Amino acid sequence: MRRRGNAGRLGLLNRVGCPLFPSAALRCATRLAERAQVTQAFPLFARAARAGIAEAEYRVGRCYLEGSGVPVSRVEALLWLKRAAVQGHAEAQSLLAVLYLQGFGPSDMRKTSGERAAASLFSHDEPHGPDFAAAEEWARRAADAGSPEGQAVLAYVLTFGPAPLRDLEAAHRLYERSAEGGCPQGALGYALSLSRRVRDEEGRREVAKQERTRIPARDTTLPAPDPERNASQQVSGVTSALACLLDVRAQGPV
Repeated sequence: MRRRGNAGRLGLLNRVGCPLFPSAALRCATRLAERAQVTQAFPLFARAARAGIAEAEYRVGRCYLEGSGVPVSRVEALLWLKRAAVQGHAEAQSLLAVLYLQGFGPSDMRKTSGERAAASLFSHDEPHGPDFAAAEEWARRAADAGSPEGQAVLAYVLTFGPAPLRDLEAAHRLYERSAEGGCPQGALGYALSLSRRVRDEEGRREVAKQERTRIPARDTTLPAPDPERNASQQVSGVTSALACLLDVRAQGPV
């Protein structure tokens, strides 16, 4: 009986505390999201994000990107991801870099709130072309913070970006670190980088090993970016978005 009473009081405290305290709102929202109650979770994530909590800003950005509890808007996603990234949130930095590579970036974030709302309602959030310089900046911040996803994104930029940014040796080391950190796309990038260097049987075995490491992620690989598809169809996170970029390169000449 006492245990049931304690549970009831805790539930009441949660219901009262969530709207009042941003940190409590974030905790409640996270629990709701884990139970797939995204419609109820979003307002609480937004409450915490407006208070400047980086994790909440990142989660709001992901909600807008995926259409979780709110209509899809890549413009709003960029705004909130940028806020989290400025505070040093490595996952936000990595995902922001990927969006820059897909052609979504600063020009979208300079819009007023009214313009952003109109863009969300009446456009496909059409890409403008890759911004490799901005992608490099944010991917480097994430990579320096030790993010395997950030290391893979940065390595991609250093491999396939414009000539002034290219550094294949640095990219190879970053792919290796990313693979060691458990990022499947880092393992794929490392395998592609190794394949350019292979001269013997041992090297070919290492390439095959890295490819096997990456196999479990194949089911989440997305097709090449298509402006006619919405954000939730194109991006479900850093690794799947990066898988798209790397797989397109893997199918062509390396």
